[in-house]
Amino acid sequence: MPACAGMTEFARSWSQARPLTRRDAPTSPQGERRSWSALISTMAISPSPLGERVGVRGRAVMRSGAVGLARDLRKHETKAEHILWSRLRNRQLDGWKFKRQVPFGRFIIDFYCSDARLAVEVDGSTHATPGEIVSDSDRTKFLETNGVRVLRCWNSDIRGNVEGVLEMIYLALDHKPAPSPGATRRPLPKGRGEVGAH
Repeated sequence: MPACAGMTEFARSWSQARPLTRRDAPTSPQGERRSWSALISTMAISPSPLGERVGVRGRAVMRSGAVGLARDLRKHETKAEHILWSRLRNRQLDGWKFKRQVPFGRFIIDFYCSDARLAVEVDGSTHATPGEIVSDSDRTKFLETNGVRVLRCWNSDIRGNVEGVLEMIYLALDHKPAPSPGATRRPLPKGRGEVGAH
């Protein structure tokens, strides 16, 4: 079965809201079964001349395949995502912890700070098309109804003015340092951690 036939079967299964099983997995030209994440990684991510991924952003993904797709997105990051990630990782922004390509509901968030409930979405030129604008609006609505604030920035802004983008993110964090990692932990029960409390 050709790969596009596997995608047709996938689309039919998705539209009928039937859970996918191992039997539904697409087959390679040699007849061997392939995983959905392998199919998505070979078909859904295609480089554009502008160095952006095409065919993945703004699309709803299956919950079970979201982790695999997020891993693939981390492996195939855009130049702008790489630049921003190099400045957000390891709590470099005043102690705030960010993760990248985080599955959230039916979407994958580019950068997410769970302590601040802040999503940072990096948009390329493909997000200026009418269809993508509607898709991004739906995505933002979904995230906001789930208590996540959304901050959008353009690839060109990150490449040309990463300091300005970081300042915009810091403003969204209310110019506050991150909460202490110990502040959210529960205290130990009485008798534990005390000297001679055996």
